[in-house]
Amino acid sequence: MTYHVRKGERLLLYSRFRDVGSTGTPVDIEGSVKVLYDNDEGFDYRNVGAIPIPATGTAITQSDVATFLAEPFRHDGEIVDARLWGSILAGNASVQRGQVAATLGVWYRGLANPAFRLELCRGYLWAGRPSFGLGELEVLGPSGGAGTFLPNPVVPSTAIGADFIMDLTTPANTIRRVHELRIRFASSATVGTRTVRLSRLDEDAASLYQLGADQAPAANQTTDFILTDILAAERAGVGATGTSEVQTRPFWLPEGHILRVFDAASIDANDTVTMFGIVEEWLLL
Repeated sequence: MTYHVRKGERLLLYSRFRDVGSTGTPVDIEGSVKVLYDNDEGFDYRNVGAIPIPATGTAITQSDVATFLAEPFRHDGEIVDARLWGSILAGNASVQRGQVAATLGVWYRGLANPAFRLELCRGYLWAGRPSFGLGELEVLGPSGGAGTFLPNPVVPSTAIGADFIMDLTTPANTIRRVHELRIRFASSATVGTRTVRLSRLDEDAASLYQLGADQAPAANQTTDFILTDILAAERAGVGATGTSEVQTRPFWLPEGHILRVFDAASIDANDTVTMFGIVEEWLLL
């Protein structure tokens, strides 16, 4: 396959990533191309900026595409080499597949960002694959292999607030797979019997179904929703006052889908929810 560029077009490096680098060392994503011009002017080497990724945190970030446009090509030509790489191994061996997605392509000013007229290479950068090159166009998502396992707790202990709801929502431009979860609802000292419910909602916040039975903790009690494919007879609880056991296979949560914990009795906004488990995530461009 040939990759022709036209005079006046530009290169665009575009990425999406979670803040990574558990050792405190940021990751930089960089790109380069080699162009052979049609007018025999010779080769042109281009280095396409560098996108710094923060070293700590859990936010999903999109690169500022306008910052990383290289100078326009001087003439028509053919791209004979291109490469994207990240400083993944320089103190960042914990970066997982699915956590840093990037693509390099040819952008024409008449197209909306970050649309490409021609995509040169695309994929995940991670400890097992810190670079890829021209013509490598990986299908982003779960089809190519493992994703990122979210750190625990997936949701730290958080008050349900005045709406008496705690959501685990799949962010935009991601897809998740829930392998198992333990969702703990802890009641405050406020007197009253709660009506705690776990539901799955779609991207329009429409309820699809309830998971398990309603739970009724009183003041200063805890209740667990256990989602796992391990039979209840083969394991023991971990000290909750009440437990709702739901035997599930690993299931998908596409973009915008929600696991919602809700106290239908609306007793106390200071009641808390904590989620622990194994949740896999892939970022998409």
